[in-house]
Amino acid sequence: MSGRESDCKEKAWARAAGRRISSCEVGLLISLVLLVGSSVVPGMVACRRARVRKNAYEGLMNVVTACRMLYHEYSGWPDPLRAPDYDMEFGARVPTRKLINVLSANDGPGNWAHSVNPARIVFLKDMDYFRYGRGGIDQTGDLLDPWGTPVRVVLDSNDDGFCRAETGEIEPVADEKAIAWSAGPDRSFGTDDDVHSWRQLPPRH
Repeated sequence: MSGRESDCKEKAWARAAGRRISSCEVGLLISLVLLVGSSVVPGMVACRRARVRKNAYEGLMNVVTACRMLYHEYSGWPDPLRAPDYDMEFGARVPTRKLINVLSANDGPGNWAHSVNPARIVFLKDMDYFRYGRGGIDQTGDLLDPWGTPVRVVLDSNDDGFCRAETGEIEPVADEKAIAWSAGPDRSFGTDDDVHSWRQLPPRH
């Protein structure tokens, strides 16, 4: 074997070894990426779900706070929101737009000619149009949760110290002038993933 042939074979072996090393490195890199991905992706999904639930809770609290402000501003519920024998519920049989118009000082259903909120005070501010994952007002004026379901709101219309849902979906809630709740991700009321204004979310829900 000549020196030239020997050099050629050595170079060929070196190239082959280099290719084998590169293939091993690529395989290792792919394995690492898959391993990291399998750990990170579930965490990212969980964080997003928690963030959306937080958005839902904050939206509910905004409405409840606005209702409290309305009550205190008028030293009680305006007459159309009073009821001697029951509590008014919005979001089931009565659309939430009738309450939202009152809280937002809009001339519309539930507040025609500003009859319920004659001072035209905007108690519910910065309400955006609905976006999935954020919630907001739809084209009809109803308030939707981040998953696209109308929220439920109950006022203590008879001032007996309890908020009772007309639909019976929840137990009476004491010591609240108004409550609100969302059907949660499954969009079905009365299940474990509902979000309630009177129940704070766990720190890492």
